[in-house]
Order: sequence, then structure tokens, then C-alpha cells
Amino acid sequence: MNLLFCTTMLIVNSDEISTGTGFFYEGWSGASTAPLLITAKHLVENATSGSAFMVAMEDGKPKLGTTVSLDFTNDQWIHHPTADVSVMFVGRQMQSLLDSGTPPFFRTLGTDIFPSPEELELLDAVEPVTVVGYPASLIDGEHGTPLVRRGHTATPIHLAFDGAEEFLVDASATTGSSGSPVIVVHENGYREVNGYATGRTRVLFVGMLTGAITRKVLGTVAAPDGDELQVFFDEQVNLGRVSNWRTVDETVDLAFQSIGVSRPKT
Repeated sequence: MNLLFCTTMLIVNSDEISTGTGFFYEGWSGASTAPLLITAKHLVENATSGSAFMVAMEDGKPKLGTTVSLDFTNDQWIHHPTADVSVMFVGRQMQSLLDSGTPPFFRTLGTDIFPSPEELELLDAVEPVTVVGYPASLIDGEHGTPLVRRGHTATPIHLAFDGAEEFLVDASATTGSSGSPVIVVHENGYREVNGYATGRTRVLFVGMLTGAITRKVLGTVAAPDGDELQVFFDEQVNLGRVSNWRTVDETVDLAFQSIGVSRPKT
């Protein structure tokens, strides 16, 4: 159930209005924690402003059907230099919503569910993945909650696909789903160093969906004069590109460094 409240639909203003997904992350430095919002860099890098929409909170519980929003501007984002990842601190905006009597109900992801080196080594080449977000800009308008989809990895999580810190998933990536967290959920057991954890559940955050894999296809369109024109267009092949958890953590590091804080490594 908490997966429904770790994401937010983003409405982004640039030359045109676009939508995407963001998710909340609990960054920490020593004994201090700070909530951050994370999304795909291509969604916000050239944006002038935007808003993130969340389910409201009432008596400590989600008030389904009622949403609140926080606004942002371009200069609030910290961008990874090479990966398609951006983050921003949202603690002040969250506190302002609380002070105004319109608190959001949200949950954060964090390093506690990052795969350890031992866990990473034991993951299979093909793993089930869960993707939470707003594909095709879809949201449950009655409740304000995202869509949860399942697929599996198309390349091993631990291998840098094509030399980049990313892997591919066999799951569609449509407009609106960029920025979706990608999670491995083992519901009935998983491999351990000394055997198999039968009947146990494990959740691992392994990355963020950043876009779709497409191929160029030659097709025809009707011209106004009735002739047919040949054009190339992008055809999706039901594969998504995922920036791995390391790039997310690196971008969070950059955010803390921007305010003069270094995070200790566990």
C-alpha cells in the first residue's frame, strides 16, 4: 500500500505543458534527514516551473480523493552531470503545507532498500520489477493514486547497459512514466548467501524509469493533396530505460554538497 504514496504526478511548464512522475526519497546526513523529490532530468531541466500533486492527509491517514500540491521553479533542481536524474529538497514546501493546514500524505524511499553488493551478486539475470507512476498521464482521479505495473528486467541489473549506469526492463515507458521508481519485489522468498529465504518478502529499489527504447520505422501518411508521403517515425518496442540506484544516490550527494553538507557512506 505504501507504494501508492511514494510517487507524485508532475505537471511541468516549459515551451509546452508536459507530465511525468516523481518520487520521494529520504536523504540523510548524520542524524538529520531531509525529504527530496526525484525525477528524470529531461523532464525538468528546461522547465520554467511546475507542480507536484499528492494525496492529502487527514488524521494521519491518506484522504483519498483530495489532493494538495507543491510548486517548484527551475533553479530548485540539482542535475546529475551525465545520468537522466534530477533532485530537489522539498522539506520547506512540505512544512508550508503542514502549517497551512493542508498536509500531504506521502512515503519516502531510501538507501535502506538499495541492493547491497551481496544482494546484487545473487540477483538473477531476469528479475520481476514493479513500476509505479502515471503512464500516458493516467491517474486514478477518484482517489488521486498512481498506476502500478509489473514487468521484468531485459538486461541484468548489475551490468552497465551499453556502458551507461542503466539497465533495460521489459515494460512499456510512455509519456508520463518518466521518473517512475523501479522496484524488485520478492514476495515468496529469495536467494541469500547461505541458502534461500523461503516465504519471506524483500523490496529493493533498483532505479528510475527514464524513457523508452524506440526504433525508426518507415511509414506513409496522407498529404492534403491526396498523395501519400513516406516518413520515418519512432516505434516503441516495449522496452524501458532505467537509470540505476547508484545514479540516484550520486545526485542526492550533489544536492547535499550544494548546501555544503557531505553525507557519510554506509
